[in-house]
Amino acid sequence: MSKFQGEYESTVDSKNRFLMPAAVKKQLPESESSFTISRGAGNCLTLYPKSTWDKILNKISGLNDLDPR
Repeated sequence: MSKFQGEYESTVDSKNRFLMPAAVKKQLPESESSFTISRGAGNCLTLYPKSTWDKILNKISGLNDLDPR
């Protein structure tokens, strides 16, 4: 799994598209071309490469819906 981190200012264009900062693009693995953006803590967004997001979804889908933990 690729890891990258940082705090960057970003914008949304007139069509409500997220514009990824160039500094973030430089850190992205070349083998990944699809990403998921999720709401993080506070007013932050978290960017996941598709391969990482798929692993998170698999883990979540294995949880018991009735277990409060």
